[in-house]
Amino acid sequence: MGSRSTLAGMEVPVIGSDSVKWVEVSVPSSSSSTAASLPFAPLTGDYASSTVIEDPLTYHIWRIHRTLPRALELLEISANKEFPTTGLRITFPDALSPFAFVCQNEITESPRHPYLLYALTISGVAYLLKLRDIYTYASGFVFLLDELLEFNIQAYSNHGAITTVTATAGCLVVGFNDGSVSCFQLGFLDQSAPGFVHELQDDLGIGRLWGIISRGRIVGAVQYLLISKEVSLEMISVYGLRCSFSDRTVLSLEPSVENMALEEGRCIDVKITSDKIWILKDTGLVSHNLIHPTVEMEEEKCYALQEDFIADQLFQSSEQSFADLLGITHSLFSSGKDHTMPFVSSIFLSRLLCPGIYNHIALRATLLDYNRHWTDSEFQSLTADGLKKEILSLIEDQGATGNSSISFCWKNFCTRYFDNWCKNNAPCGFLVDSASAAVGLIRKNSLSLFRCLEDIERLVNGSSDELGDLITFGLDLFDNDRDYEILSDVLRCVISINQRLGKTASGIFYESLVGMSVISSEEIIPCLLKILVTGYSSSAAMLPTPDVGADILWERKLADHKSVRKFSIEMLILLQTLCKKAATWGRVLDVIESFLKFLVPCKIIHNFDTEILSGVHSSILVQATSQISKVMFESTLDMLLFLRYLVKINGQIHMLHDDTSRIQLELVPMIEEIISEWVIIHFFAATPSQQATIEDFSFQLSSLHIGRSTRQILCQLDMAIGTFGFSELDYSNIQKRSWSEKLGRCHYTLAFILLLHIQSSSSHQSHLSSRSLPNLQDIINSTRDFTSWIIWGKSGESSAFLSHSTELALILLRHGQYDAVEAQCPSHGMVKEKKVTEAVRCFFRASSGQGASHALQTLSNEEGFPHLGFSGCASGAAWRLHYYQWAMQIFEQYNVSDGACQFALAALEQVDEALSTTDDCRNGRDPSSESAATIKGRLWANVFKFTLDLNRFYDAYCAIITNPDEESKYICLRRFIIVLYECGAMKIICGGQLPFIGLSDKVEQELAWKQLVMMINLKGGSLILTLRSLRMSFVLTSAGIFAFIGKHVHKAPSDLVDLLVQTNLYDMAFSVLLRFFKGSGLKRELETVFCAMSLKCCPNKADSSGVWDNLGTHGHLLMSSQTEIVLHGLANAIPATRQSQGSSEWETLEHYLDGRRERTWGMSGKESSPASLFRLYVDYGRYTEATNLLLDYIESVASARPADIINRKRPFAVWFPYTAIEHLWCQLEEFIRTGRMVDHCEKLKGQLHSALLRHLQLISVDSDDVPSAVH
Repeated sequence: MGSRSTLAGMEVPVIGSDSVKWVEVSVPSSSSSTAASLPFAPLTGDYASSTVIEDPLTYHIWRIHRTLPRALELLEISANKEFPTTGLRITFPDALSPFAFVCQNEITESPRHPYLLYALTISGVAYLLKLRDIYTYASGFVFLLDELLEFNIQAYSNHGAITTVTATAGCLVVGFNDGSVSCFQLGFLDQSAPGFVHELQDDLGIGRLWGIISRGRIVGAVQYLLISKEVSLEMISVYGLRCSFSDRTVLSLEPSVENMALEEGRCIDVKITSDKIWILKDTGLVSHNLIHPTVEMEEEKCYALQEDFIADQLFQSSEQSFADLLGITHSLFSSGKDHTMPFVSSIFLSRLLCPGIYNHIALRATLLDYNRHWTDSEFQSLTADGLKKEILSLIEDQGATGNSSISFCWKNFCTRYFDNWCKNNAPCGFLVDSASAAVGLIRKNSLSLFRCLEDIERLVNGSSDELGDLITFGLDLFDNDRDYEILSDVLRCVISINQRLGKTASGIFYESLVGMSVISSEEIIPCLLKILVTGYSSSAAMLPTPDVGADILWERKLADHKSVRKFSIEMLILLQTLCKKAATWGRVLDVIESFLKFLVPCKIIHNFDTEILSGVHSSILVQATSQISKVMFESTLDMLLFLRYLVKINGQIHMLHDDTSRIQLELVPMIEEIISEWVIIHFFAATPSQQATIEDFSFQLSSLHIGRSTRQILCQLDMAIGTFGFSELDYSNIQKRSWSEKLGRCHYTLAFILLLHIQSSSSHQSHLSSRSLPNLQDIINSTRDFTSWIIWGKSGESSAFLSHSTELALILLRHGQYDAVEAQCPSHGMVKEKKVTEAVRCFFRASSGQGASHALQTLSNEEGFPHLGFSGCASGAAWRLHYYQWAMQIFEQYNVSDGACQFALAALEQVDEALSTTDDCRNGRDPSSESAATIKGRLWANVFKFTLDLNRFYDAYCAIITNPDEESKYICLRRFIIVLYECGAMKIICGGQLPFIGLSDKVEQELAWKQLVMMINLKGGSLILTLRSLRMSFVLTSAGIFAFIGKHVHKAPSDLVDLLVQTNLYDMAFSVLLRFFKGSGLKRELETVFCAMSLKCCPNKADSSGVWDNLGTHGHLLMSSQTEIVLHGLANAIPATRQSQGSSEWETLEHYLDGRRERTWGMSGKESSPASLFRLYVDYGRYTEATNLLLDYIESVASARPADIINRKRPFAVWFPYTAIEHLWCQLEEFIRTGRMVDHCEKLKGQLHSALLRHLQLISVDSDDVPSAVH
């Protein structure tokens, strides 16, 4: 009988199960426990299993590791309690065979020893340990003699080596190499008592199979037992066994019930239940029905392991996934390369620390590979933010010291992490709870459960050939078979788009929504569509790759073009077939609209009072919610891209304008709302919580970068927050402390805070969750309840989402999650956009139709409609002009710039017609009292303001140049330049893309004025130079610079010098100084330049206005002690990559200093000091340069003639930086101690030691010579 495989479920990690601390206890050795010369039992291997104990219901999980052959790890888990943070590690005198058995103590029923543990060493010594409560042991405990029984099987048997062993309470059953079976009543009877050893009868050839019997319970009425060919493990055969007890015990073998071929993957463990056989392979978990349906082809159900998911998330599944990441990000930031790497780093960091991917053992092993060492307490104390800083610092160090870019440093780091994850977290057994039907996976350092797949997951993970029968995926949407065929073709198109962009696109889009990204989600969709149509940008396709030559890069570019052409042709064929099948695009859109209901989060009216999720249930629920919401978000995004793609190529597929409008106005907003809902759900489930802080609500609220209306809503919650603090939760001090310790950890996400709120708000605390672990379907049901509560609340009302989001924000604020609230506000953008669109359409509809003017003016304030202030007018255009301006003000009042802009533009269309009439309004402003230019100028100024608020800079500039009011135009232009600079978008002005149309002089004057008056960040001058070079089409030479100074900044040459230094134009800066300054003024300005060059070597914020003014006042290179302390403190927080950016600056500084360095470096007056440069070198980790500078100066001083002893001693008496030298020495020793660049640091330390020794000797000699020199 054949079988076909179907993906039926996946692994759900128990969050926090990788962070168990082990209590070390030991079993004393004795003469019988001495290891034999040859192994007598199976050798130690990675293996694990579990036992379910009924009263109370607990799960005892044990593990044996090949790397710790004498240790057995034991965990006790209760489903309705938190996952244990400690476990028991029992060390035996000899290496263990891969077997253990835990059961309730039914022999003595001692309350002091509630459990029994059976174990076997490879030398054939069996142990029976009487266990206390696991959590009462302390490290260093040694089992007492009355708490253990020891039995040497080898001394009682002559049947050869042990091949298998199993146990039950009071009975140890052993199978030997010769086919015999012995039963030892270990614990029930004394070893010398009759009946202690019992031999089982070998009937019907059972002996030839016994040597390969699986681990399992064989005592009692065994109905099914697994027997396999151990030689190759290519086939598993299931036989029926009958066991009869009469005068003698007889085992009889029945014909084979089932033969199952192991097609691929190594078999790890096998278990049998009443109706199924479960086989764990390294490729996944497989289940077969033992009671077969009457079909020729049996369905084999597979359950995916976590390895494939983690490989996809960390771009390890294929080289193409990483190439897609680089291609898309470089296409996004083609005009701003500086933003690419931070964005890529943000994606990698959020994925690495995401629950389910983050494993603290694997991460620590990875950091150890990079020589980053921590103690256990240090590493466990790191919060999610702390881990981010450490990882980012490491990556930037690698990028600074190596030849690879930051992107490839991330790739290499994730490759190491994934290897360590697989190595330290390999599956070694699984558990099956027959009572609850729960199935779990036991890994080397963690625990997981399995769940069923949601319908959409089965649809996404299935092949396109399986789309013919969509009803099996839960898509019972249509009565017409043709609609199902249309939907199948639509889904094939969606799958093609997903395959073209890869799985990277969704991650980039998600990061733009919830991360601190410099690019908005609105910019990403057009970029992805452009990639679909034309491929990656030229710069992205030719990105340099380590060990890859230009020829291969060119081949990749050609391959990308070929892939684009292939995709375009295939999509056109699919779309033509789709349109032909549906007859019209309208029917296709009807089918898509029906399918979108399938993607909406389910709505359940539920009552949490009857079931409170807690303990392991909560952990599984949160992780499963994260998995499902991610798939739903990605699927919905794929559908959005498909519809936007249809709009983009509407001409090629002959789509009517009405259908295009329907997509843009109806379907796209609907999909965006669904995306927003799933983003919020995933954000709660996957985002680590924020560590508790002491600041009050008002302080944190003021720091949130949220809109005015949102802030007003949150301010109204301030009083509520004062009454609903921690006192709302009836916690003890210990529980509060435990709660505080969890906040900020990678495992503890925001969803746990919401679950805590659900528990605390329940009115029936006595109703606890199920005491057993959740089964495959229970997990899915729980996630549906939870996602429904997040989106719809308890009521399940369709309009409840926005109001419930306020409640969610209140819950987060109540627990100090201010960052999450700030991130949540932008995630409502798509929902808000839809509401704004509906409101705008409503206002426009209200102004149309016969009698609209009269009807609106008759509405009173009691109906909630603001007074129009316009009693009536015979001219329809005048009425609409006034109405649109009134609506514009309403939308502006509520900070809805998009809607206000639309009504401003609508009002502009009415101006000419309204002013051409002679009818006047009885009340309000008379349109004829203002000129058309004045009205249009005011409206265009409003359009400018609204588009600027929306960061639509090109639209804002168009509003400027269209404005007929010259005064208003120039005011807007000045504001435009200020905002562009504050947003870092001056490339729009200087990029040569805007038509200045008579504004060139004005733009130039505004830039000059901003540079001279505001001095903002010292970049205005360079922008002026760029602008003038574009407009006049010549390269600025020295003469050009001087002419420019004379025209614009003749009163401020120092400012220009500062700007030239900032733009690295040092030669030109020195030329300006030599031309405009003389004497002491020149010396002062030169000192300032060298100071600025020194600070540029240090990538920190020391060049801010405060520090810069301090330097300008003092006028010398040695900074004040306060400034130096600030800079030193900042150095510790500066990433290594930013430090490395100053490498070329150091060389430049040394180049110019060499031309000005005098033989004696004193520090009197305004002279330069090498001590300050030496301190800068040391403070910012430039230890090689610091050592060389010190050696150079000591050598130069030592080379002075004996007659110049006084001159030689004077500078050293002032400048010699003893503290900085000591700091340098300590840093070198720290590097050597931690194993970082040991040889190089030893060399520097030796050079430093020799130089200082010679210097001290020279001082001693000079001190003796000074009196004679004076006389």
